[in-house]
Amino acid sequence: MGTRSGKVILMTLVFIILGLLAFAGFLAWKGWYESRQTMIRTSDLTATPSSVVSGDEKIVYGVDREGNKIYEIMIPADWTELEHSSNFYYLNNFRAPDESGINIIYQAANGRTLEQFLKDIDQDAKVAYEGQPATRVVSSRQTSLAGYPAVEREEDLLAAGLKQFVTYVLIKDKVYSIAFQKTNYPQILTTFRPL
Repeated sequence: MGTRSGKVILMTLVFIILGLLAFAGFLAWKGWYESRQTMIRTSDLTATPSSVVSGDEKIVYGVDREGNKIYEIMIPADWTELEHSSNFYYLNNFRAPDESGINIIYQAANGRTLEQFLKDIDQDAKVAYEGQPATRVVSSRQTSLAGYPAVEREEDLLAAGLKQFVTYVLIKDKVYSIAFQKTNYPQILTTFRPL
């Protein structure tokens, strides 16, 4: 009898832990979803770094897994970088006091061109949301960023029912995706510089 009750207790603990993990996953998704509620177009890429903000600015750095600086970008001094697990070294989220901000993600291109990379992520997105399309590209245009060819896209996030405007740029076999949310500072993008 003792082993049967021990198994029942163990199974109960396993289900409790799984429930807690599911709840934590839901909270993480909810935070991501809410951060993407309102995004704006980043088409004004001709501004100069001096026109970024009217107050103080600070330079922030993106780092790789080893802690090496791989890019810098200038943001308003009152913005903060959201903390995250060191497992997400490739992701930086910068937020303003009004919850506007910018997300920067980088991924290895693995020898692909920017066009090949975008084609691959679009193919993956066709079944990324429970077997259904997760993203739909509304518009796309060629541009440049930090002297490199880039693509600016308007994307519908179908599962969330939102739009996002993302600039993708290939630099040294890394593809950076830079998305703004609810911000009045699209000129910040012009201060992005690979290191």
